[in-house]
Amino acid sequence: MDDDQINYIKHRLQRYEESILETEEHFSELKSFGNYRACAPYYEKFNIPHLIDALKSDGDICTIFWKEYDRITVKLITSDTFKDPNYRELLYKDLNNYVAAYHSALCYADLNMVSIESDHDLFNREVIRSLLAELRTDCEIGEIENQVARLDELFLQMRKHADESRSNKSQVPASAMCTPVIDRSESHYICGKSREMRQV
Repeated sequence: MDDDQINYIKHRLQRYEESILETEEHFSELKSFGNYRACAPYYEKFNIPHLIDALKSDGDICTIFWKEYDRITVKLITSDTFKDPNYRELLYKDLNNYVAAYHSALCYADLNMVSIESDHDLFNREVIRSLLAELRTDCEIGEIENQVARLDELFLQMRKHADESRSNKSQVPASAMCTPVIDRSESHYICGKSREMRQV
């Protein structure tokens, strides 16, 4: 068992729960690029199932982590704060702002003003993925998804060019549109069976 991986998942679960509390407490301070961001709980939540799924061979610890993940997620989906239409609108604005920032960052990278390889935070790819996953059931975001797909294609082309220019192949991040679906052996409905869209 990889203790580093175990400890990292514990840390991510803690951050996930803390992000819910902070978002509720600082609702009036939420800004796309501020200290408190509306998207924080969904960003923290997004990759945790994939991290837990990577521990498939460690059944007991996986069960513990899934229970903790579900406990925290119930807090998220039952809180009035995160059901508020004003909050959902903030998420949608965040998505648009981060996609625009992604586009701008690619332009700067094309001018060699930022690094396509090291300045990952400027591209907002992870937070965009989390918001696309969350908002897909709220509103029509097909046009935004298409735009992100085009930006991802450009990102990967630029990354490939950078790799070739160094003659040293490096790992290319997965496209924001190609995150694999986690298949849990036993379905667990954290909103009740009337909300199957929330099944993980």
